[in-house]
Amino acid sequence: MTHQLKDFTVSGLNCWENWMPLARAAMYAQGTNLHVACWPGSDHNTKDITRFIAREGRCYVLSVSSTMFKEDFPEGTPYLEELLKNAPAVLTNGGSAIAGPDGEWIVAPQVGKEELIYATLDFNKVLEERQNFDPVGHYSRPDVTQLQVNRERQSTVKFMIEKMKFKAHGKFLITGEYAVLNNVPALAMPLKLNQYLEISYRNDQEVTWKSYNSDGDLWYELATHVNDLYSDTIHCSHPITSKLREVLTTALELTSKDSLRGFDAVMTLDFDRHSGMGTSSTLISLVSQWLGCDPYQLQFKCFGGSGYDVACATADRALIYNYNDSKPIVEEAHFDPTIKDQIFFVYLNRKQDSRDSIAMFQQELLTDELREELSLMPQGFISASKDLSKFNYIIERHEEIISSLIGLEPIKNQLFIDYKGAIKSLGGWGGDFIMATGDLAARDYFKNKGYDEILEWDEVAV
Repeated sequence: MTHQLKDFTVSGLNCWENWMPLARAAMYAQGTNLHVACWPGSDHNTKDITRFIAREGRCYVLSVSSTMFKEDFPEGTPYLEELLKNAPAVLTNGGSAIAGPDGEWIVAPQVGKEELIYATLDFNKVLEERQNFDPVGHYSRPDVTQLQVNRERQSTVKFMIEKMKFKAHGKFLITGEYAVLNNVPALAMPLKLNQYLEISYRNDQEVTWKSYNSDGDLWYELATHVNDLYSDTIHCSHPITSKLREVLTTALELTSKDSLRGFDAVMTLDFDRHSGMGTSSTLISLVSQWLGCDPYQLQFKCFGGSGYDVACATADRALIYNYNDSKPIVEEAHFDPTIKDQIFFVYLNRKQDSRDSIAMFQQELLTDELREELSLMPQGFISASKDLSKFNYIIERHEEIISSLIGLEPIKNQLFIDYKGAIKSLGGWGGDFIMATGDLAARDYFKNKGYDEILEWDEVAV
């Protein structure tokens, strides 16, 4: 460890540590130019190594060494007479000294006396000497030889954790899209389709992160050092890397943890990452589970949004979510439609950006009457889920309300005007998934239009 003292970078080692070449290399790598070597006494310790370190490191070296005389022992020291009977008059003769970055003495070892020694040190002398030689520059060849320093606190007992695995559910937002950010209660359902995070801790400070899509393709990869997560060195290299760094560092701040240790992270998906089922929210949930922070605060700080998707990530059943001005209220809901064999989900493969979708919402159009009607929608959908005609009606009414608030035609009017059943957008309008009602033959309507990914209720609902 080094410390700044005006222009100087100060390091220190004690006794025989000064003779350890690896310890010295660590000091040099941190830029020391003023090294303090502490000794229990005698010039036989200081007369050689002081000048050697100064010459090797091209730095100033202050060797601090004590004196000890017979008369220094206090009266009352146990066995004092026996201790001093054969002892010399001078037990340690000092040897404090100062050497310059050229390896020459500024103050030669002071022997046999106690005194205050001092000298004026010219920082430019370090630069002059390092122009000729730098122990961690020039020919140091880190591509061939390299020192790794482990700063982790050591313990007599180390409990090894081979792997930790976490999961987070995808989601569908059934009611209240857009308006949920304005504290309108929304009905949402967690899905059986998950994102997973597997963490394996390492014995070094390296970090690897690999993210795989549902088809097994590696779509993101990172290899870096723990310290890089706290600097700007990886900030601009990749937008996903930048966001991942933000998520991890913010999570640490929320848990008051100082740092991470080296780890390998592997993320896998049950659903396609472009499907809108929630790769961002599941990432937030997974990191929160791993590092132990509040998932909502992490979501609001890193991505914004309402947080309903974060609630779904760990929910065991459908829920009614209220943003409540960033203090979420989550209630379990029994949403298991009797008519679920006539409800299915169709992937439009037109990924929508959540922020762009939210920007379409015209808050000033959300009147008190519409707010109240939307607030009743979660229970309305649950109650209507026993009767197909009632369910179709409430879907159409919900689409009508949201259409008036965002200035877009319902997706049924845009793409499926001749479809006999009801169609509801899920999440951002115009893309991702839709929820449709109809008999088994109704699925063919969408397949004939080229929409081949159709999921049944029991395939996705938790």
